[in-house]
Amino acid sequence: MSHSSSSRGPKKSVGKEFLCKVRYQNPLPSVPLPPKLLPIPPTYVDPSVGSYSQARLQHYVQYRHSTLEEATPYPLMVDADYGMPIDPCLLGAFDDDRAAIAPQQLDPEDEFLLHLPTTDARDSLAEQSTDANTPNARAKGGSARTPGLKRTSSGAKRVFDHSLQGQLQTIDSSFKYFDKFSSEQELLQSLKHPTNSQLQAVESIPLFPDEALWPSNYALFSLDVCPEPDFIRTKKSQMDADEYRQLGEKARESLLFLSQAGTNNLGEDETWCEVFLPESNETAVRASEQLKQGSVLDGSEHRLKMTCEYDAQNDPIKQKHLMITIGEGDDGSKVAKYAQFKGKILLKRSKVPRSSRNYNTVDEYKELTNIGLQLRELTEAEQLMRAQKLQELQAPDSTQHVDMDSSHSPDQIGTSPSP
Repeated sequence: MSHSSSSRGPKKSVGKEFLCKVRYQNPLPSVPLPPKLLPIPPTYVDPSVGSYSQARLQHYVQYRHSTLEEATPYPLMVDADYGMPIDPCLLGAFDDDRAAIAPQQLDPEDEFLLHLPTTDARDSLAEQSTDANTPNARAKGGSARTPGLKRTSSGAKRVFDHSLQGQLQTIDSSFKYFDKFSSEQELLQSLKHPTNSQLQAVESIPLFPDEALWPSNYALFSLDVCPEPDFIRTKKSQMDADEYRQLGEKARESLLFLSQAGTNNLGEDETWCEVFLPESNETAVRASEQLKQGSVLDGSEHRLKMTCEYDAQNDPIKQKHLMITIGEGDDGSKVAKYAQFKGKILLKRSKVPRSSRNYNTVDEYKELTNIGLQLRELTEAEQLMRAQKLQELQAPDSTQHVDMDSSHSPDQIGTSPSP
């Protein structure tokens, strides 16, 4: 059965009857106030910065089309001189004398518009209103303002003399602070805690650079997430807080970090650490007891499993983090010594496992999933090396004795024992 094309009616669009055509277009509202023209002098003299002429023109932004013009159904004529849309029906609105509209002298209220943003002083009124309305307002960077803690202005820059004579003068001037006090008790009373005014200093200890530890290359390690074995994660809902904490501490006593390096599919070199923890609860408890006793060598093997991976980010820092050790001096009094950390390594847990990535690892690396540990006695060479390393870390006047007979070292499958 066929139908002729003449019998078919016009195709009806679904939903077309709900659309109404716009018959009249809404014109733009008239300008409420006449435009105010600001004279831009060719050379403007700023007392704080100096004179500048053509460089000032770079701080003025040219007019660009806005979303209002794009949304209007009819094209708009834009006058680049005035920087505003003009209604075509009122073409002669700005044909008046410019001398009558623009003043010859610059209004003092408009003078701040010609200043550079970097030379503007901070609005004291806005600062007072902000501090009064929001006492716990956060400063730039997100840190909360702590009452009683004074911070120096970031704009004030100190000039340092890096010559030998300048450094000696700076050191000598730092000792003048203690000349103001006649006794140690008066010095302790003058010290104030930066955040808690109720605390009072009870003792002062001299602080000197540690000449023995200063040449050592110390690094500060920090973890964003504390590693935990799989058997604790599965039984977390069945344990209370104390049992969960104690079991986690026992498992982390035998924690091992294995450093790895490789090249990703983009050709970038990356460094990461693999974390190995005990496979079961029994292994964690047995390893913890054996490490505490030390003398029990039954030949048992402790199985560790790779739990997670951390991306290593090395941040070289100077004079930001210090290691302070407190001991006794030659006269028996307490002396504190400090040594700086040469670097900071931040370990962030990897969200995507390395096994799912395309890596070309160095030194023919083979992926390890499990490691077996077994305690044994240290050899004579390892005992001598361990004593030498400990002697390098101790101060010259230290008399601590190193007991090498009761020391043990773990055998690691895939890694070499370290002293």
